[in-house]
Amino acid sequence: MLSLFEQSAYVGYTATPFANIFIPTLEQESVKGLDLTIKDYEFTVGQDLFPKDFIINIPAPSNYIGPAKIFGLPALTSSDANEEPLPVIRLVKDYEAFVPDKHKKNDPLPEELPNSLKDAVKYFVLSAAARRVRKQVDVHNSMLIHVSRFIVWQDKIATLVDAELKFYQKQIELKSGNLLKELEAIWKKEFVPTTAKVIRDSRDSHIYTDPEITPIAWTEVEAEIYSVISKMEVRAVHGDKNVAGLSHHNISPLEYFFFGTARKIFISDCSWWQQTFKRFDIRRIDSKLLFACIQNV
Repeated sequence: MLSLFEQSAYVGYTATPFANIFIPTLEQESVKGLDLTIKDYEFTVGQDLFPKDFIINIPAPSNYIGPAKIFGLPALTSSDANEEPLPVIRLVKDYEAFVPDKHKKNDPLPEELPNSLKDAVKYFVLSAAARRVRKQVDVHNSMLIHVSRFIVWQDKIATLVDAELKFYQKQIELKSGNLLKELEAIWKKEFVPTTAKVIRDSRDSHIYTDPEITPIAWTEVEAEIYSVISKMEVRAVHGDKNVAGLSHHNISPLEYFFFGTARKIFISDCSWWQQTFKRFDIRRIDSKLLFACIQNV
């Protein structure tokens, strides 16, 4: 396209600018004489859109939450400051009997969920309810549960989570069982101090600023529990299976638990992720399991 103009300039704006450094640069002589004919029109092939003059790193806004904010970032040099992580990661240690590190496709499948995954489901319910309190009603809420690269394992665990979710939904619908008390205990033990710490750290060090992060009383959250949990569904998504209707442009907000074996899936609100991290570049994380929640502290 640029070859159609006598004078031209190319400016790109992208989240992954440094991927372009892998584009092979060609000398002008090597592309001379390469022509392309499209519908009887002839075009001269020009150079790749390589950022040969400059790449500028645009600083992230103060309310942006990326990997460095979530996991922290150790100083690269003695003159740099450590970036402290947000207090929203929970290491999980009860997974070995559930999904062993070196499990194989045909190994016996789990028959029950670990307590940490049950807690993660409750975290998600609370997080979605908190969003409604903050007037974020017409939005999608989604949680990713990733424990295996094998579809049969993902489908089995999706079935277990679906049964657990239905058990919770029935308790809320019939106003029976201990779920509400358990949710209240988690809210007061985890969400309240986490919110206070994020607000305090934001004020003291300016690592994160967002006026919507304010304390929420349990009574406000409790009033929204039925609205969010009654609409929640479980979906196993791998390859092209069960992806119909999952566009984030849906008019009606979705409330889903996703089970994905593909790394391409990105979920915004809450994740329960089993992975042995041998090398993870935000600088390095060596742990067995991460339970990452909560978008809305």
